[in-house]
Amino acid sequence: MLVIALFAMMAGSLAPASAATTTLPASADAFVLSTSPNANRGGALALKVRSGTKITYMRFNVPALSGGETISAATLRVFATTSSKCTLGVEVLRAANDTWGEKTIKWSNQPGPTGPVLASATWTPTGYKDFNVTAAVTGGGPVSFLIRHAVGCNATGDVSLTSREAASNQPQLVVDTTVSGPPACSDGLDNDGDLKVDYPADPGCTDLNDNDETDPPPPPACSDLLDNDGDTLIDYPQDPGCSSDADTDEADAGSGPLVAAAGDIVCDPAMTGFDGTNPSICQQRATAAMLSGADAVLPLGDLQYEDGTLAQFTAGYDPSWGQYAPATYPSVGNHEYHVVGAQGYFDYWASKTRPTGTAGYYSYDLGTWHLIALNSNCSKVACIEGTAQNNFLEQDLASTTQPCILAYWHHPLFNSGSAHGDVVLPGPQAFWDDLYPAGADIVLNGHEHNYQRYGKQDPAAVAASNGVREFVVGTGGRSHNGLLSGTDPNFEFGQTTTFGILRLRLGASSYSWEYVAVNGTVLDSGGPVSCN
Repeated sequence: MLVIALFAMMAGSLAPASAATTTLPASADAFVLSTSPNANRGGALALKVRSGTKITYMRFNVPALSGGETISAATLRVFATTSSKCTLGVEVLRAANDTWGEKTIKWSNQPGPTGPVLASATWTPTGYKDFNVTAAVTGGGPVSFLIRHAVGCNATGDVSLTSREAASNQPQLVVDTTVSGPPACSDGLDNDGDLKVDYPADPGCTDLNDNDETDPPPPPACSDLLDNDGDTLIDYPQDPGCSSDADTDEADAGSGPLVAAAGDIVCDPAMTGFDGTNPSICQQRATAAMLSGADAVLPLGDLQYEDGTLAQFTAGYDPSWGQYAPATYPSVGNHEYHVVGAQGYFDYWASKTRPTGTAGYYSYDLGTWHLIALNSNCSKVACIEGTAQNNFLEQDLASTTQPCILAYWHHPLFNSGSAHGDVVLPGPQAFWDDLYPAGADIVLNGHEHNYQRYGKQDPAAVAASNGVREFVVGTGGRSHNGLLSGTDPNFEFGQTTTFGILRLRLGASSYSWEYVAVNGTVLDSGGPVSCN
């Protein structure tokens, strides 16, 4: 009872944390046009955004903070009367200064952006759209935002946003603030339940002002100075089970060929950002650096944007992923067919003496596995039952004696992605209708610019212990797509913001996988899983 009483007295003496929310109107807004560089649109009822030609600016005045008050969150709310007009989205950035004038800002004198993208969004329904801008709102005073289409958008219409001059639905900045008591590391309490109180006794505290007493997590297995798998080798790079110092599993990979796969890879060499300085696009060099050591490299279609010409392949793909051509077994995507017959694709791989098949489909063995590359551009090379490609697939499956089967092509049958997830294609369905009864194990696809993993299933999306596992790996470097709000049945894992490579270890009668981000972090892993 004495302990409880003391605790109650101590807690009662502390100032409780309080929270408040303030909704601020815009103090200035305008949009600028590249086509009229000296025009001012500071009094318009509607603000416009359109690719690289129309950019909106907004400014808000944040009241000064009282003693002990901090900003916990800030949300920019704009009312859209149109869709976002581009699947890459609308971005919000901090404007480079807050001194621009609502009635004087023009394209020719605009401040431009500073810092990274704060938030982005895509939408179809109209209404208020929220952007998390907390990183830019740290105290009282003016704060300005720039709103534009994401780099790479080629919108054919304007995004229209209601301005502060409109009669209703004006822009808002919603600011959440808190006033706290003493920090957790000097409040006299055991906040994380480890029986240690405050700094310096609690290892989760860095100083008396630290407001989080939670103990830091242990280092990953591949950087903890321990031999976690008993092979007398410690951490990355000495232990072969470590792909990076962030790898959480030191266990050595099983034997068998290592496959590296991804699609949707190289930006158009003429595109702004091709050099990779923008981390949200054109990261083909970063993913290419992850291919070293792979026994087979599987590009899953859309290898070279925007059109797959031979010149683009030579200038873009060849200096990056093309450095691993001797180990590459490609499959063709829809962007390659922007050239008639995908001739740039076929000419490039012919120059590297790599297999493509005369019509984009072929097969080969790798260890104990049989691999089949197919062409899902079915309007160019027919796919459905009774066609030459489908007959090839059926005969190839009937003739292989390998115990494990992997097939890959560009367009997925099962797709929970926001760009293409609502489209069901007949060609991939026909492929699955043949692969499933043949006991196939893995299907790899691209097209959707994200990573998705599905559980074993049959062609009708029914979970099955002898089913096929699909991976969508459209993360080769071009750009990112999100996920639908409702994912498909048997969807198990997805990642929408990180470029990376799927690494498959193809064992004698099983397989394991890792999805590895460009920074070396393993974001998804599993196996070994026995072949069907």
